[in-house]
Amino acid sequence: MNEVEKNLRLCLSVKERKIAPYRDKYPEWWLVLTDHINYGMDLEDLEVFRVEVMPSIQHAFDKIILIDPRDHSRVFEV
Repeated sequence: MNEVEKNLRLCLSVKERKIAPYRDKYPEWWLVLTDHINYGMDLEDLEVFRVEVMPSIQHAFDKIILIDPRDHSRVFEV
């Protein structure tokens, strides 16, 4: 989970800079990432990540979604 947090912070920083010039064009912004680090967290880990980790990560996105690359039906909104 630590690697997911570390890399999510990096991705957020990069993606926020990329959308900055276009931010006002759309009312809502989602970030969808393929989770090649953890390959999808189990439900318990996901809940821990949502409750304990995500509140400490500031970001400008309305939703952040992680997709398990091995099974695209496993989608987790964090």
